[in-house]
Amino acid sequence: MAFTPFPPRQPTASARLPLTLMTLDDWALATITGADSEKYMQGQVTADVSQMTEDQHLLAAHCDAKGKMWSNLRLFRDGDGFAWIERRSVRESQLTELKNMRYSLK
Repeated sequence: MAFTPFPPRQPTASARLPLTLMTLDDWALATITGADSEKYMQGQVTADVSQMTEDQHLLAAHCDAKGKMWSNLRLFRDGDGFAWIERRSVRESQLTELKNMRYSLK
């Protein structure tokens, strides 16, 4: 007999899920907009942003040029750009690094 730790279930529509509240004090939202935001983010995070749809979000990492991970984030499309949620404790260093990379690309 095979051991199955969880019984198989079909996905539940979000309308049937219980209401869940959580504090977001430790989290921050950042955005990037503009005509080249997709191309720019494609080179900065580990997600394939060119394949993302408007109703999709992805767990991704922002890494330096050597592949060291700066932070992990939850990335989604936002209008003509992208937004992501990340830990507030890494937000400033993350944004500084993204800005530095941006300026070095020019």
